[in-house]
Amino acid sequence: MFAQRFAWLVVPMLLATANCSAMTISAHWISNGQLPTSTSCPEFTALNELESTFWFASGGCLLRARSNGADPDLFVGPNMVVEGIAATGRDHIWAVGINGKGKRIWGEIAEWQGGSWNRGRPSRWGLSDAFLFAGMESTRSGEALAFGQFTSSGDAAIARVNEGGWVAVSTPSLGKARLRALSFASDGCAWVLGRRPDGSLLIGKFNGDWQTVGSSEVVDDVTSVSAVSCDEAWFGGTALLHYREGLWERLQLPPDTLLRSVASCGGDGVLAAGMGHPLAGSTGDSRGVAFRVVGGRVESMEMEIPLGMAAWSIRSIACSADAIWAIAKSESAKPARATLPLLFHLESGVLRYRPWSHSRWQYYLNVLLR
Repeated sequence: MFAQRFAWLVVPMLLATANCSAMTISAHWISNGQLPTSTSCPEFTALNELESTFWFASGGCLLRARSNGADPDLFVGPNMVVEGIAATGRDHIWAVGINGKGKRIWGEIAEWQGGSWNRGRPSRWGLSDAFLFAGMESTRSGEALAFGQFTSSGDAAIARVNEGGWVAVSTPSLGKARLRALSFASDGCAWVLGRRPDGSLLIGKFNGDWQTVGSSEVVDDVTSVSAVSCDEAWFGGTALLHYREGLWERLQLPPDTLLRSVASCGGDGVLAAGMGHPLAGSTGDSRGVAFRVVGGRVESMEMEIPLGMAAWSIRSIACSADAIWAIAKSESAKPARATLPLLFHLESGVLRYRPWSHSRWQYYLNVLLR
């Protein structure tokens, strides 16, 4: 009880102190003027970029960052487990995710426009309530695709949203595959990555018609994709793979590396990020890693991280023509490996940790209430 009362005194002072920092995120609390709770931003689960504006989302928080590196704006989130987010216009956001607990979970869609969220079951937007979402990606033309599974049949599910609303996409060739990732190319072609029921890898592309891409040469576990065109894409997992016009290339990574995200930045620019050990073969805690492909070679990116992180990994990385942002999940050594959300921004060639006020007061609140 003392700790809780003490927190009411300390947290406002911490916030006031944090707001004096040039690196503090501006707060725009939309939901009845209320602050998120101490558990509303345990980690960012989705990242999207459109027209050099970056969006980060969790169940309780939505952040908007510009490519100029200015401090992001903070808004209240959609209050669900966010599996994917897509910007379809200026300050117009769609998010998909799940709600519920245990075996009683269901899919939800949320639209952010005019500074507030409109959230509901898929049937509210003309889709089946059996749609359980796993992710979402946007195009440059104001459209987005959400993907997941139908809980009623186990079949793979894809839905498209644009100015005309939501519509289900027919996917008979996907069967009961479990979709892991989806990415749009600049020419509008969508690449899909997943696993078939027998465990085999499924890679395909959709541009009006579905086409399966031969992947018998791929022996690595692949979990992320970034499309360049209908003829070219990058894949990440236990390796970094490049597909172009029917040919596969495997690029060498340091041992014990697991990529969780790849991003094509135009031209020859490709980024990859995830987790790895500090030293090859070590048994210590994992650390976040980021790479850049230069001239066909993989080069490690220099990173600046906060002190006291026991373990952390980069969940997603995104780029525009002049900016790079990444989201990460971390565990602090104290208190008791508490989970904290992390943001990284490329500054002067270094991917630097960007502290923000909510992560600071959440950390100290966790300390006080334990």
